[in-house]
Amino acid sequence: FFFNDTATTEIYTRSIVGSVRCVQETESDEGIRAIKTCEASIPNAENKAKIWNWYLNETSSESDQIFFASMKGFNSREQEDLLMPFTDKFFIDVLTVFEKRPNAFAIGFFSKLKPLSSTEDILAKFEGLEKKVKPCLLYTSD
Repeated sequence: FFFNDTATTEIYTRSIVGSVRCVQETESDEGIRAIKTCEASIPNAENKAKIWNWYLNETSSESDQIFFASMKGFNSREQEDLLMPFTDKFFIDVLTVFEKRPNAFAIGFFSKLKPLSSTEDILAKFEGLEKKVKPCLLYTSD
């Protein structure tokens, strides 16, 4: 579900924050993954930008599973309009991710954060990108 009005977004955000507080008490890996999924799904442009930058932070100590759970919440078809600014960022940042991050993380970044729309322009960008990252996608052990 995608919210266009501020009041509904605020209610949604408060609901997620309340859920996160409940899950935080467990401190399990499963709880942390649930928190990260919820945080990334908050429909707010500033939040999306903060989460995107976290994905690109090479010094972060979280496991790939925690990142992947967050990416699942980030890239939601219901928030496609909110994600439009990240389409160009994806094509710029994905090459750096493949150069600087472990291959398993880079493959997760590629598969979980790829743009949801498939316009001719995006498909053309994917064709060019595939030539650059295909060797990395075929080799999956780190």
